Amino acid sequence: MNTNHYDRNEDFFVCAKLVVQEKIINNVPCKVFLPERNTEKPLLKFRPTKEQYNQIISSHEGSFEAEILGYDNRVEVSLVAPIVYFSKKQTRFWGPNFSESTFEGEPQNLNVTRFVQNTNEPSKIFLTIWISPNPMLGPAMCKTIHYTGNIEYERVNQLSFKLLEGVIITFDDHFKEKKLGKDESKQWSYLVACAELDFTFANLQIFQTEILKSLDAFLLIASLGSRTRTAWVGWQSSDRENISEFYRGNYTFPTGESEPSFDQGLVWPGDFHEFLSICYSNYLKIPDKKSVQKAIISVVPGRKKVME
Repeated sequence: MNTNHYDRNEDFFVCAKLVVQEKIINNVPCKVFLPERNTEKPLLKFRPTKEQYNQIISSHEGSFEAEILGYDNRVEVSLVAPIVYFSKKQTRFWGPNFSESTFEGEPQNLNVTRFVQNTNEPSKIFLTIWISPNPMLGPAMCKTIHYTGNIEYERVNQLSFKLLEGVIITFDDHFKEKKLGKDESKQWSYLVACAELDFTFANLQIFQTEILKSLDAFLLIASLGSRTRTAWVGWQSSDRENISEFYRGNYTFPTGESEPSFDQGLVWPGDFHEFLSICYSNYLKIPDKKSVQKAIISVVPGRKKVME
């Protein structure tokens, strides 16, 4: 993994529990780096003791759990990854009985939950799904710069679709900002799909099998119309009890850079909404959806040939 994006302060510093070949290894010091951009992936940097390192050195993967406790010993943050791929194991010796060991981990399907317990929030789930770049899905943005330096964006032709019963997604561009120095900052946008859900979808299993499965199909059709491979790469949900973030693993993210460009779309941008509405509704009626999925994937592959 290219770690140039992680030459910065960690997001969390935890004592992790690793399960490696059915052995439980507790209290492994670990720095957690979450992605700044949605096409990047999280990274773990471990600094184990000599005894912990000896239990891990022969393994290539394990599972990861960690908790951060508040002053009242209540869990404030929970981090869980069912699979972590280990890499860059090394030990430096500073004397006959003194050494320093480190290794990195690439967590797959990392789930980070912050417990907030805000009873004033309405009983809704606010969902933001991070989408790989695709200019035909995002809104047109009219930018206005005021004399005070304030910047406003007006959204034009924003796409909204009924994904399934009770779930309407709206595509949008959100923004992030990073401080570069004392008087400098950098801002960039990224594509998202937003929705408000009732607590029927609070169960993670229901959420993954219904919403994300439907979104995968929808984005596959969008990939065909735009001729740009598109996928969801993670999501954030918030309700009155917690804020959860999920980073998709075991998946090669489309970057939007290596795929065909916006001008090469199969459908004219002005007809894209109608194309998606007709194709998605017809797709839902097809009994053999796997064959259709394979056909679209063969027509719109990424420039980097990969097997998921």
